[in-house]
Amino acid sequence: MPDGKPHHVSATGTPLFDTNGLFLGYRGIGRDVTVDVLIEQRVARLRDFYAALSKANEAIIHARDERRLFDEICEVAVTYGHAIFARICLINPDTGFLDNISVFGDHQGYPYNTSISVRPDVKEGQGPAGHALRTGTPYVGNDIQADEKNYFWLPAMLAAGARAMVVFPLSRGGEVVGSLHLYAAEKNWFDEGLIALIGELVANISF
Repeated sequence: MPDGKPHHVSATGTPLFDTNGLFLGYRGIGRDVTVDVLIEQRVARLRDFYAALSKANEAIIHARDERRLFDEICEVAVTYGHAIFARICLINPDTGFLDNISVFGDHQGYPYNTSISVRPDVKEGQGPAGHALRTGTPYVGNDIQADEKNYFWLPAMLAAGARAMVVFPLSRGGEVVGSLHLYAAEKNWFDEGLIALIGELVANISF
């Protein structure tokens, strides 16, 4: 459609011939099945992320090393949860900037070519992630181009194929120490059900 939203159509056709067997055309029915397709896609995303949550919880149970656990979480989020890339960062207490601890997926170098800070006095700390970490509240951006707070990072995110993202703070002993970032290739990818599952995953990691 002109607004960029896809529509899905189901069509059936029966060929028509005249008495001499000459093909005349088709007779059939077409209908818009966009709502049905979107529901199927949503159900599939939730099913896949349930599988990702199960795999992640298994990794948490058997974890003996924090770095390896973070690597497995990011891999699971991409492989089973179908984020295009994922990363886990920890706040560097000396600089106030985020250090990439684990990154997985097709990120086109984005995590390493951009900086995020929890400091509100620098431009790197004035975006959604910095605000989420300072307040301890998740950020959900289902259209990163429509959110002016992303302006500093937007060209790099678009180049990496991201159109939606979430940032969830990670806590240790009740204090925010880092964050889980997930990126999706489609707008409006993170619906309420998916956000709830990600929140459960983050709570388990923090625990």
